[in-house]
Amino acid sequence: MKFLVTTTIVFVGTITSWAQTDSLDFGNESERIEIRSAFNGNTVINSQSTNVSDQGQLSVIIGHRFGTVNEGFYNFYGLDEAVMRMGFEYGLYDNITVGIGRSTAGKNYDGYLKYRLLTQTKGLSSGNVPLTITLFASTAFSSQRLRILNEADDKNYFIDNLVYTYQTIISRQLSSRFSFQLNPTLIHKNLTEVEGQLHNIYALGSALRVKLKGKLSLNVDYSYVWNKDKIAVNKLYDPIGIGFEVVTGGHVFKLHFTNSVGIIEKEFLTNTTNNFFKGEMRFGFTLLRSFIVKPKVKGGSIY
Repeated sequence: MKFLVTTTIVFVGTITSWAQTDSLDFGNESERIEIRSAFNGNTVINSQSTNVSDQGQLSVIIGHRFGTVNEGFYNFYGLDEAVMRMGFEYGLYDNITVGIGRSTAGKNYDGYLKYRLLTQTKGLSSGNVPLTITLFASTAFSSQRLRILNEADDKNYFIDNLVYTYQTIISRQLSSRFSFQLNPTLIHKNLTEVEGQLHNIYALGSALRVKLKGKLSLNVDYSYVWNKDKIAVNKLYDPIGIGFEVVTGGHVFKLHFTNSVGIIEKEFLTNTTNNFFKGEMRFGFTLLRSFIVKPKVKGGSIY
């Protein structure tokens, strides 16, 4: 909780100061430049970023999480176990992205929409937009849980099994090396695991990117879940992630450690049962590859 309060204060204070004067030290005072990528890729580690795909851009995203490293040599420090998610994203417009995915953890299917409402700008002596704001909405369901529910009661529980996630993602590129964001989040479950559990889960995510050298960056993200003690049978922990990323051409490659096995919001925010600080962390990686499948036309030429 102290971490959450501290990061919120720092973020708000930074926004206030930068809204008055923009000193990013690149561009010039006669040209406005949009900052479309405060982070590399459309996710940080667990959290969504404010980034959206360009119009006509298709991205393939493969995420892997292994077992906990404290399992020791017998399970080769978690590498004997693995879960994965394969997803696809497409830029309908420069500010709207749609995506779908399938995860082995819980046999989850998910679909989502991202809409960039506001884009941070720089380069002018005054009148710059200090923040990027992106709206995110997703729907997901577990086919594993659906099968269990249907077999138990001989009913179609598809609608009851749906879980919705809504986020307002707010980022700020503090300089050419530092970016920070907050993710206020609401998750709604149509059907809880047991009677008496809450249908609505509230969380606040935060993320930091530090550019180290060349195309190498350090990423950290953390989400505080307010009512985690009332949403599951097992004891839950806040999801934490830390790792490095490398950008090479059309690829973004991320290596990280996290205490969450799930890769989508309904899993890592409502089903993280490992304690990061007791060694119950998992090594993982994410690979993003982008393709231009529909080139844009401007002034009679393709670009």
